Amino acid sequence: MAEATQTGNPPQIEGAGFTPITTQEEFDKVAAGIRYAEKAKYSDYDTYKADAAELAKIRAANQTELQKAEERATKAEARVKDLESVQQVTAWKQEVEAATGVKASLLSGSTKEEIEKHAKDCLDSNPFFFRAANKKVAGRRPSHLLWRRRADSNRW
Repeated sequence: MAEATQTGNPPQIEGAGFTPITTQEEFDKVAAGIRYAEKAKYSDYDTYKADAAELAKIRAANQTELQKAEERATKAEARVKDLESVQQVTAWKQEVEAATGVKASLLSGSTKEEIEKHAKDCLDSNPFFFRAANKKVAGRRPSHLLWRRRADSNRW
């Protein structure tokens, strides 16, 4: 290889035979060749895909009935566990609602401690709103509106 000269020319590779592309037709030919080479790499992709599907069928056929039953049981147990956890969280929310007065639909958390903490945070942020949500009386103002009356009793 020849070294780059002091003028900043790039090094030339001996015997490479590089010719710069000067026309659009030359560029199109080079680009088409590159695309063809890339397509050729993946020409047998459909064959591999079909072979993989056939192998999956063979493996499924080779499984014993016991293995299939074990897989179904494992999936069913996982689903039951998920449903039980949802039911448990719902029960905790109802317990906290009964204890604090904050509606269960407003509570969030996945453990009882998280739900209780969220209810406490809600009550700390606006106790009149959250307690009044469950205590509406027909013909009267909701209690979360009455706090202003109590605070500004000289105006009423």
